[in-house]
Amino acid sequence: MNTCQAQRKLNGDGQAEQGRGTGVDCAALTCMVQLAQIIVGAGLGALVNMVGSVIVVVLSASTVSLIGCLFIALFIRYVE
Repeated sequence: MNTCQAQRKLNGDGQAEQGRGTGVDCAALTCMVQLAQIIVGAGLGALVNMVGSVIVVVLSASTVSLIGCLFIALFIRYVE
């Protein structure tokens, strides 16, 4: 912290230094969701083009769900 920041804090003028707000968190979350949708859409689009049928979307979703269930069943522990 440099001298100017320390002086603003002492004067009570450091309103912007308290941290980020809820709006920034919501904006970051929205950006992450949009990016995830683009990545999933591009990946599934390429997969459909390779296979030539849209049934691969259902099969890949089922496979990923099965892998997620197996991961949770084998590796997640509840500690009390």
